[in-house]
Amino acid sequence: QRIKMVNTMHMAFEVEDLKEASPATVSRCGMVYIPSEVVGWKPLTQSWVSNKMSHVSQNVQDHINSLFDRFIDNGLKFVRASCKEIIPSVDVALVQSLCALFESIFMEVPLSKETEEDVIHP
Repeated sequence: QRIKMVNTMHMAFEVEDLKEASPATVSRCGMVYIPSEVVGWKPLTQSWVSNKMSHVSQNVQDHINSLFDRFIDNGLKFVRASCKEIIPSVDVALVQSLCALFESIFMEVPLSKETEEDVIHP
């Protein structure tokens, strides 16, 4: 199907992979695919914190980012070395699930100034 656009309009697509794209589609659209292994998980967590945690102070956001930096790599190493996955996953998908869990916890407990201090300095 074709989408009519005027010369001043541009369109950008973000896809998870190019499994269904033909070489002609890739060349005509000028698609660039960057595997998640190249990008890593940090841009995902940084974006998630800035978008989903915008209702908390910058101190709490920085603390959450520092926790991610401190624990995610070791957690992923543990999963890869010590756990058996029935359905194989990529690191970014596991980190995305972690963010969803974090979000569900933070949405349940609204943070005030006092509780923010408890989060940063338990």
